[in-house]
Amino acid sequence: SSSSSSSSSSASSRSSSFLFVLPRRRLSSSSSSHLNGHHSPPSSAHEVSKDGRETRVWWRSQPKTALVVKKFRDPLVTHKAIEIGNYLSSRGICVVVDSWRNALDMEDRYKVVNPRSEDTRIDLVICLGGDGTILHANSILNTYKDHVKGIQSLPPIISFAMGSLGFLTPFSASDWLPTLEHILGAKTEEEAVHCSMRTRLICTTQNDGNQHCVLNDIVISRGVSPSLCKLVVHVDNQPVALFQSDGLIISTPSGSTAYSLSAGGSMIAPSVNCTLLTPIAPHSLSSRPIGVSSDSNISVSIPTTARAGAFVTFDGQDRMIELPIGDTLQIYKCPLSLPLMTRHRLDFEWFQSLTTKLGWNTRVEQKPLYPAAPHETDRSCSSSTPHSSSNPKMAPGDATPIQSRW
Repeated sequence: SSSSSSSSSSASSRSSSFLFVLPRRRLSSSSSSHLNGHHSPPSSAHEVSKDGRETRVWWRSQPKTALVVKKFRDPLVTHKAIEIGNYLSSRGICVVVDSWRNALDMEDRYKVVNPRSEDTRIDLVICLGGDGTILHANSILNTYKDHVKGIQSLPPIISFAMGSLGFLTPFSASDWLPTLEHILGAKTEEEAVHCSMRTRLICTTQNDGNQHCVLNDIVISRGVSPSLCKLVVHVDNQPVALFQSDGLIISTPSGSTAYSLSAGGSMIAPSVNCTLLTPIAPHSLSSRPIGVSSDSNISVSIPTTARAGAFVTFDGQDRMIELPIGDTLQIYKCPLSLPLMTRHRLDFEWFQSLTTKLGWNTRVEQKPLYPAAPHETDRSCSSSTPHSSSNPKMAPGDATPIQSRW
């Protein structure tokens, strides 16, 4: 059809210099067009695993343009961003910054662009900061409307930890040079870098009329109203629940360790195909968080019997919008996942972050029922265990993360 032809030509003109690889089963150019439900440009090659969970990326050619997104007004982060920018420039890569807040202290060094613009091509995104910096990067990258225009994927993101918690920033800022050399030097499948494809959600409202693309969560709250929220939830056009609470959090697996966690929601590994609905302070003894398929369409409405409307925020980044009585939120999965480069495959770093940053499942290990003989104890103390004397920072009986025992 004419529409598919125009979409194909648009994708071909803006094809990326990177390849996404999902191992085990190779697809031809024609069959790969259905990957993730959208068309791939002719110059791309994909390999799809049986379950689609593991993703790797390598470069067809050196990336031409790199977008640098950094923590706002932090001199140390700015200095590091300039170091990285100069290194990329020395490799012949054009360095750009976004036109909102990064340009305040870097516009005299690098070109300022609007990543949302259809004419802006980004091959690589480098983030320096914390999780909030990743959320900002997500908000300025192309959204679902650009998928309709023919963009087959978002550029991969390298995130260096220079924030507070850092669930989404696996790379150390002090090792930025060897990290970039390794990633930019990945030219073959054997050198490919692991990538975590993060689910995103699209939200539209009748009142606002705009599309909002979130990486973490959509939060509906009572805001300044003294009345509780009355929220009717439908999943795939089927009535599910009437929540009477301070609000409701609709979160992706990435957002399950954010506000949803504080409200009592479960923690969901990033590779799980799930959307989490977590009520905020529900006035009920039986209300519990629930998980639904991320492929489901969710609607949340304010019934006419409610005493007040509600307010909605998106990833805590955009302005708060009002949801009046009778209005409805429509929420569905974004066809374009956000590719975050990682050091290890699948969800390994996520489990590591749970333990090291949230102290999940940390406890003094129970002693065996029958203590070991003295000579066996001496032998075990000489081995490389967390309780070994070779580790002066760890005393016997200390609570240790499970990763340290690996």
